[in-house]
Amino acid sequence: MKWSYLRWCWLVTASSVSLAAADNSPRERAREVDPEVAQIEQLLRPRSLVGEGKSQAAPAAPGPRDMAAQLKTAAARAKAARARRSESDPAAPELAKLEAKALVNAALLGESSLADQAIKIAGEVRADSRVAKRERFEIAANAELLRVRKWHNDMPRLRQERIESARSLIREFPEETGGYEALLNEAQNQDDSAQAAALATELITTPSTPEPIKAIAQLLVDRHALVGQSLFTIVSAALGDSSRIDSARGRPVVLYVWGSWSTGQIDLAKSLGNMPGIAAVGFNIAEDPQAARAFAAREGLPGSLLFKDDDYNGDLAKALTLTVGSPVFICDSSGAIIDVTGDRGDFKAKLQRVQR
Repeated sequence: MKWSYLRWCWLVTASSVSLAAADNSPRERAREVDPEVAQIEQLLRPRSLVGEGKSQAAPAAPGPRDMAAQLKTAAARAKAARARRSESDPAAPELAKLEAKALVNAALLGESSLADQAIKIAGEVRADSRVAKRERFEIAANAELLRVRKWHNDMPRLRQERIESARSLIREFPEETGGYEALLNEAQNQDDSAQAAALATELITTPSTPEPIKAIAQLLVDRHALVGQSLFTIVSAALGDSSRIDSARGRPVVLYVWGSWSTGQIDLAKSLGNMPGIAAVGFNIAEDPQAARAFAAREGLPGSLLFKDDDYNGDLAKALTLTVGSPVFICDSSGAIIDVTGDRGDFKAKLQRVQR
């Protein structure tokens, strides 16, 4: 898990503390009249965001150890404050929320000994209707992120647990988009298009799924439907003929979508040039054709190259259900598409299977 993402999690947490709506709820009244709650909230913010006024030189952003230490202090203070108060105290749910946020984020920053305790109190807070639903969702989402980390060395189990986490967030918080986005992300990152399509169909058939997410999910389903179809037939129908890629006939084909900014796809294309028996077809649809041709020649991109087809609205782009991104299609020696998620999982193993 990248440090930048963990820092983002905490920044989101901090901003949710400062941007909460003044709705005159018990939670808001507790914040307004209880200085102890305000002091703990201040500790939940990264030190670099808590400076007084504007200074000539901005303080350096705290590192993960400093941030974790600050969060542990906040959690300890919130726990002590809760112990001194009754559950009927208006500040009790606010203090529990702050303790949960601090513990979960400290654990995500590397304090693994806090994980079980963090998940336990996060579970209590996510079920407490006195805490605003949006804040419960944020705590639940980060707690799920923490919960699945134990399987980081078991990728199949990790993927399944992430899927279940997304489903649980959708069940608990159907009005929040985050759960649907998490499940869509899992669908998009599957290395098997049938599994991707199954998850996408689940999103499409869930009544509460937001329409923009359903639209992206439908593209995954439509892309999976390309499996078994002939790449040459698709290109011919979209462009009038398939002559531009006819040199690839009789060999397994890898079709990749590329841009000059996509170093990963450029590296993949160059690697294809060193694989005997594999025909490469590159499709550039987001750049000026003349500039793209010059770039391809300069970089020595191998195989047949197709250039701008009216960006993502062109006939071929639509036929291949392309969206923003760089998908990879693998075809067998007859030209039949056998994999529309070639960029996911073990690419070399996929090529070895199609070469047999």
